[in-house]
Amino acid sequence: MMSDVVNKAAWFAEKMHKGQLYDGQDYFLRHLKGVVAVMTDELGVTDPETIAIGYLHDVVEDTEVTLSVIEKLFGKVVADGVGLMTNHSSSYDVYVKAIKDSGNEKAIAGKLADATFNYRSCLIAGGKWLKHAPRYLGVIELLATKEQKKILLGR
Repeated sequence: MMSDVVNKAAWFAEKMHKGQLYDGQDYFLRHLKGVVAVMTDELGVTDPETIAIGYLHDVVEDTEVTLSVIEKLFGKVVADGVGLMTNHSSSYDVYVKAIKDSGNEKAIAGKLADATFNYRSCLIAGGKWLKHAPRYLGVIELLATKEQKKILLGR
């Protein structure tokens, strides 16, 4: 059974991303639910705030929603995680390193699940998308523990 914060985050993310597509499919159904599935099914995340961050991780970056709105609706812990997962840097590497250096385990789990989902999507899509796979693999290598790498990458 999902907690209130998780249900609210899923509803809010679906509403805010309405009309957005991911590989030609509904963004919420494809990407956000996929990221949360990696978090819960593979990484074993059960913490409601971390799962909420998984649903909300692209809301500030991809919509008009601000971090102050996220904080008002979901609290400071969720807003801090979403804030870390929002890329404000011109360098993807700097952005990912900032997440790692923050020590925020909720944001780290969120980014690790996001990178894993994106990595797998690149491999499945093939073609022009394959060039993006190394970027996401690098994030997994940077953020994952040895045990998580075994689970996520089979090694």
